[in-house]
Amino acid sequence: MKKRNLIYTGLLMLSLVTTPVYAQDKRVEVTNGICMLEEGSASIVIQAHDKQPMNGKTFRMYKLFDAENSSDNASTSYTLNPVYAYKIKQIVSTKLNRSVDDQDVLDYMRSLNNSNNQSEYRQFIEQVQNAIMNLDSYIIHVESTDVNGNIVIDKLAYGFYLIDEVTNVINTHGASSLTMVNTASPKVVMQIKSDYPSVEKRYMKMTIRLVGMIWGILKSIKIFHLNMYRKCQI
Repeated sequence: MKKRNLIYTGLLMLSLVTTPVYAQDKRVEVTNGICMLEEGSASIVIQAHDKQPMNGKTFRMYKLFDAENSSDNASTSYTLNPVYAYKIKQIVSTKLNRSVDDQDVLDYMRSLNNSNNQSEYRQFIEQVQNAIMNLDSYIIHVESTDVNGNIVIDKLAYGFYLIDEVTNVINTHGASSLTMVNTASPKVVMQIKSDYPSVEKRYMKMTIRLVGMIWGILKSIKIFHLNMYRKCQI
């Protein structure tokens, strides 16, 4: 098997949810920008977007696939986490209209990412997130960041991780990202974009401009009718 060296990282969906805690959830506190899971040697760095403060934010992290290197490090095999395997296989099986195994799921995910069909890719990740959101996960709460406003989830085992921002904050949007860490890429940097003030401002400006245009048109119509009335009077 060829070594899988692709990194899947990106903004994939929006969610506005709270953070319920389930029996097998593991809660981890991020202090001074770092938390250590003591499971391996990989790490994920989450950068704040546009200096957006991350203090107080909460993330759910799901390890979808385990990654294991061959004895000679020539290849890497991926195995679905049994906690989520049934749910994820159901989704992919429905998509492909046939029964699937772990490799089929991995190949399907890669095909979506490589096809540049980001809309379908986002929909798939959203389906996965919705299917497993009530299952076991890490709950990562940010007490404080590093001096740059970032956090590091350190000492991770290799594998695919789905990280979902679940902070319930007014006028902000949560985001889910799928990320892989392995021997080729033991450290992944991702950016969370959880609010969009520029978009809101742009729509506001467009609305103001549109109202101005409509007002101008109505004013022109009023002047036209007034002139026509005067001509009729003459």
